[in-house]
Amino acid sequence: MEYEYSFNVKNINKYINYCKENNYEFIEENDQCRTIYRNINGTMGRITIKNNTSMFLDFKEDKLSKEILIERKETPCIEFFDLDAIESILSFLEYKKDNTLERNRKVYVKNGVKFEIDSYTKPEVNYVIAIEGIKNEVDIVYEEVKSLYKDVK
Repeated sequence: MEYEYSFNVKNINKYINYCKENNYEFIEENDQCRTIYRNINGTMGRITIKNNTSMFLDFKEDKLSKEILIERKETPCIEFFDLDAIESILSFLEYKKDNTLERNRKVYVKNGVKFEIDSYTKPEVNYVIAIEGIKNEVDIVYEEVKSLYKDVK
């Protein structure tokens, strides 16, 4: 089960500074192209291509919400090397291609908490902060950063 606070902001710099000032470990930065496939069973398949080289597939409950806290089931990612085969499997499972997102993602972690700091370029420019991980730890961190997001969109 994924336990995640996710919210749109006008600027990501405060959150990057928060991570640095609080000794979060910088894990990675990559450019991603993510294509979403939806199924009538309430799940979505996601193909993520990182830095135009590595391809990953995962599945997630398709719960859209305006709430900041989201809890939903999610599978681990699997890396694959044949895009046509994966798209064929998704089609066989009756997943329909929906939309494609392009973003830059920065990831920081500490004590079971992961910050995913996303700068979207498509379908529109947007900035999203996600804080996920161990429930108790995530709740504490969210309370600490709440004051930073007076600039929430």
